[in-house]
Amino acid sequence: MFRLQVLESVGSTNEVIKRAIEDAEPEGLAIRAYRQTGGYGRQGRAWKSPRGGMYESILLRPEVDMRELPTLALVVAIAVQRALASLVVDEQARRIRIKWPNDVVLVGEGFGAGFGADCSACGTAPETAGHTPCSGKAAEARARGVSRAVPHDENSPVGCSPKQDCLSTELPAHALPQASAPSIKSLYSKLAGISSEVHAGGVCVGIGVNVEPPADAMEVGGKNAPAYLADLGFGFTCEREAAINAVGDAILREFEPLYRRWCEDGFEALSREFAECSMLEGCFIRVANQMGKVVCKGTVRGVDASGRLLLQLEDGETRAVESGEVHLL
Repeated sequence: MFRLQVLESVGSTNEVIKRAIEDAEPEGLAIRAYRQTGGYGRQGRAWKSPRGGMYESILLRPEVDMRELPTLALVVAIAVQRALASLVVDEQARRIRIKWPNDVVLVGEGFGAGFGADCSACGTAPETAGHTPCSGKAAEARARGVSRAVPHDENSPVGCSPKQDCLSTELPAHALPQASAPSIKSLYSKLAGISSEVHAGGVCVGIGVNVEPPADAMEVGGKNAPAYLADLGFGFTCEREAAINAVGDAILREFEPLYRRWCEDGFEALSREFAECSMLEGCFIRVANQMGKVVCKGTVRGVDASGRLLLQLEDGETRAVESGEVHLL
């Protein structure tokens, strides 16, 4: 489905896709870059994109009800979570989760303790009838293997073969510390971000993944503290570009069948799978608007068919949250 072009450097992969939409390029064009000089993410926020990350944008022309379009980013998040989990060992894969609506994060090994007795965000929720933890989905992906799923042009770098070629079971010395006292970084760190924009009759999906720290990496705190696949042992046995291509290819491979299902059946058919991959499921949170004002607090009980976060409030009422910044309590 995807026609992949790999670029050494570009202003913004999203802008390349938008121009392609305007030029009536058919669905399926994917642009990948090793570096962006003018990248941006959700709500137009500037996105620093140095070497060491995987930056990819996809041109889509889905024939769906317009009301479904806001859920596309959630579908991409499922694909990214599964792809990244398929590239690392099982005990690390279970820590890769989705933070609603469109971030993929690495949760601390002790995450979930003290955040509600039924908080399954640490990925250790027991299997029950009708429920398969997200780590099971990752295991299925690993069983299928990760190989080059799309053609490259003749000038693109040779990508990694399956994860065995890029994965080291020895974690690097700089792997994320697990602090005994709660902190944002000990709770979770950001592995990937996703954007989805409707533009000129098409849709531009943007994906950024932290593969390995850039040479000039700076300490970043708070909710945007980064995590890297290299922290989990991925990429140490192959060249940087090969590791980056392995990540991008795995995402495209996971996304294609999910996208087809979404086009045919809508997000409702995927909402349970999203919830199973969520770091927030069962956790008590507060949601703030763009001004920082808290609009509601409650326990996360999945997402609905429209991709809205379902919160069980303290009075027992269920509220559907369409947008906002999520903060753990």
